[in-house]
Amino acid sequence: MIPFLQLNVPVLAQLGTVFLFFLLFDLFKPRGQRHRWREYLFLTGAAGMTALFGLLVDQITLGISRDYFTLGKGFPGGPTLTRQVAQLGLHAGVGAGVLGGGIVLLVNRAPRHTFRLFHFLWVPLLAAAVCGAFAGGLLYLLPWYIHPLAAEFLEPAAAHRFTIVWFIHVGVYAGGAAGLIYLVRLAWRNRETTV
Repeated sequence: MIPFLQLNVPVLAQLGTVFLFFLLFDLFKPRGQRHRWREYLFLTGAAGMTALFGLLVDQITLGISRDYFTLGKGFPGGPTLTRQVAQLGLHAGVGAGVLGGGIVLLVNRAPRHTFRLFHFLWVPLLAAAVCGAFAGGLLYLLPWYIHPLAAEFLEPAAAHRFTIVWFIHVGVYAGGAAGLIYLVRLAWRNRETTV
């Protein structure tokens, strides 16, 4: 068994239970008023995609610098670090997906046309991946900055890797925000064309 797949993820189970409750609630409405299930499916898709993305990003960056997670995030090192980082990535991803998906749905206000937005769920993830890779790659090629915490406690090579991972995460957040803005803009246009 792969260690990081042995997860205790009560947040995901709770989220799934809430979505299932609202889905069942919507399905008991009269036939012409059943539109919210599309939104719950959209939120579930957004949360699932970002959870996997968060897991992947944190596992890749763990391979670059374990110190980022032990020194920077405060995780104890050892054999459980991979699992702890996987849980962190999943939980952060779910939170980002629900928050971002919720913002998109608030702007959309056209539940019947939510499926149009499914085709664009990948946009914030692609923007996050590109910006994260660019930020980390830029610092790798041009090591002009070392994070002060890393410089104080780590040797120069480890401090450089720590800072690269930090830049990757900053790039991921910035790219995800830019992609979310684009998706919100699409949802706004979707709203205008359906009103």
